[in-house]
Amino acid sequence: MKISVIGTGRMGTVLARALAEKGWDVAALFDVDPRAAVRSRRLIKSGRITAEAAEAARLADIVFLCLPDGMVSGAAAALARRPVEWAGKTVFHTCGVLSSRILSPLEHRGAHVGSFHPAQSFPRKDSPPSLFDGIAIAVEGNAAAVAIGRRLARSLGGKPFFLKPEDKPLYHAACSIASNLLIPLFDLACALLQESGVRARDAEAVLLPLVEGTVLNIGRLGRAGALTGSIVRGDTATLRLHMNVLRKYKPQRDAYRLLGARAVEIAVKSGLGPNEAASLRRRLAGK
Repeated sequence: MKISVIGTGRMGTVLARALAEKGWDVAALFDVDPRAAVRSRRLIKSGRITAEAAEAARLADIVFLCLPDGMVSGAAAALARRPVEWAGKTVFHTCGVLSSRILSPLEHRGAHVGSFHPAQSFPRKDSPPSLFDGIAIAVEGNAAAVAIGRRLARSLGGKPFFLKPEDKPLYHAACSIASNLLIPLFDLACALLQESGVRARDAEAVLLPLVEGTVLNIGRLGRAGALTGSIVRGDTATLRLHMNVLRKYKPQRDAYRLLGARAVEIAVKSGLGPNEAASLRRRLAGK
C-alpha cells in the first residue's frame, strides 16, 4: 500500500521516515512550503514531492494529513472538491484533540476516515523513528480505517488503542497535562531554586535528575509507589514550612496547594492514615 503525507512538519516527517524504515511505500510528500518538503525528503529518503496536495493523494492508498488542528477542516473540504477517486482510500489526520468527523467531506466522497495520534512528543524533524517504539497510539474512525490504523501502529512498534470520537478532547487534555504542563511546573521549580541562590544555568541540572528519577519510578512502581516526600510520610511540620516560605511566591504556592491535595489522595492509596491525611489537607488549605 502506498502512503502519502500532506504536511511535512515534525510529526509528518518523523512519521513518514519511520514508516519508510519499516518497509511501507512512502509515495508522495506535500507541504505548502516546498522548502520544508525538500528538507523532510532528505530525512525520509523516499517519496516524490508534489506541487499539490491532491496530487499527493492521487498517488496513495493511505493519506496522512499531518497538519495543525486549525487547518484540518479546510484541507479536508478542499481535497474533497478535487477530482480524486477517494473510494477505497484511507485518510487519517494526526491531531490529538479532533475526531475523524472533521474528515466527513472525504468520507462522503467514499474514503475511509480516521485519526491516528501517537502519545509522544516530537520536538524536532530529525527526531529518531525509535520514538515510536512501545508508545501508545490512539486510533479512531470507521471500522476500515481503524483496522488499517492498528496495523500501521503495530508496524511502527507502537501499541494501538481505540477511542470513541467524543472522547478525543478528554484524551488529548490528559496528554497535554502529562507532557506540556510538566514544563511550566518544572519552570516554577527552577525559578524557586534561583530564589534560594542557585544560578539560573545550574537550576535545571539540580532538578532534572529528580524529574527523570520520578518518571522512571512511575514506570517501575506505579503512581502510588513512586510518591515520596513529606506528604506520603504525613509530615505536617515540613509541609507547614513549605507553605509559609511560599507565601511570597503565589504561582508556586497555588501549584503546591493544588497538586499537594492530589498527592494526599495518592498517598492514601499507599497507606497514609486518615488522621494524617486530614491534617495535611488542613495545612494545604491554610488552616
